[in-house]
Amino acid sequence: MKAKVTRGNGFRGILNYSLGPGKKDKPDRARIVAGNMAGRDSRELAREFGIVRRLRPGIKNPVWHCSMALPAGEIAETWDKIAEQHLRNMGVDLSKHQWLAVRHDDTDHDHVHIILSRIGLDGSVWHGKNDVFLAIESTQQLEKEFGLK
Repeated sequence: MKAKVTRGNGFRGILNYSLGPGKKDKPDRARIVAGNMAGRDSRELAREFGIVRRLRPGIKNPVWHCSMALPAGEIAETWDKIAEQHLRNMGVDLSKHQWLAVRHDDTDHDHVHIILSRIGLDGSVWHGKNDVFLAIESTQQLEKEFGLK
């Protein structure tokens, strides 16, 4: 399993990409598989993320995005549990931070996009120090825990 971590300043762009249509042969590639948000489309979710973002307007990059992909041909039926455990491994308090995981099935690599607000519901900030290294360690642990490659 590979993980790629990025940060951003706006939720709408990553939400549009993650929930948008895929290739012509897979227009319905995206499916929300986990999270703690009520919205079902990019507009509703961006509005939800925006409410909490206003608690800390000085934070430049409130968006944390991690894409996690399996090797070609391998499929995970438990992305919900994998995504949740990955965030715990990263040190995220799931009771404080808004997040969702969106699965894509339009490539040979089964993958999920985890979108997290670094700003907590209480106004705290998850700094995610060494998040790239932690993501590598987490994927190695998840491979063993869930029997993945």
